[in-house]
Amino acid sequence: EDDDEDGPTFKDIALEYILKGIEIFCVWDCCWVWLKFQEWVSFIVFDPFVELFITLCIVVNTMFMAMDHHDMNPELEKVLKSGNYFFTATFAIEASMKLMAMSPKYYFQEGWNIFDFIIVALSLLELGLEGVQGLSVLRSFRLLRVFKLAKSWPTLNLLISIMGRTMGALGNLTFVLCIIIFIFAVMGMQLFGKNYI
Repeated sequence: EDDDEDGPTFKDIALEYILKGIEIFCVWDCCWVWLKFQEWVSFIVFDPFVELFITLCIVVNTMFMAMDHHDMNPELEKVLKSGNYFFTATFAIEASMKLMAMSPKYYFQEGWNIFDFIIVALSLLELGLEGVQGLSVLRSFRLLRVFKLAKSWPTLNLLISIMGRTMGALGNLTFVLCIIIFIFAVMGMQLFGKNYI
């Protein structure tokens, strides 16, 4: 006879308590004042004009990122830096307002919200570690903001979903191509590297 069928297992009990914790801490409906505030924030953040403003911010931010180049004049660098601060703040405010309007339980059930939250978190991390040398890789994550356009651009959304479905099948091919590129890059450095030092 199995002892497992006598009562709930530890896994079942743990899952039950986790779900209760999510209901308590991740569904923000504590009082009528907060619910009114949530309703007001929801009215603002889901307004079509606010969504249009966010879309325009994404487009302009993409143009700002495209203007970044080596040996920029200091004035342009200052403008681009200010633009980065503005766009990061705008996207952070949008994400936090959506989080307040929807509560974490419902906010994180939508894939695009998770994506937005990760991009905002990486952007804020990049701003926080701005003076640290060797972390320029964090700047490249700002380029992912362009994919936020897929929410308002159905063709891009379709293209991204098709690419996502085919990446599993193309994973091995991509791995082989990366190995080939790496081999030729190392060969190029060994053969021609001394000419450029």
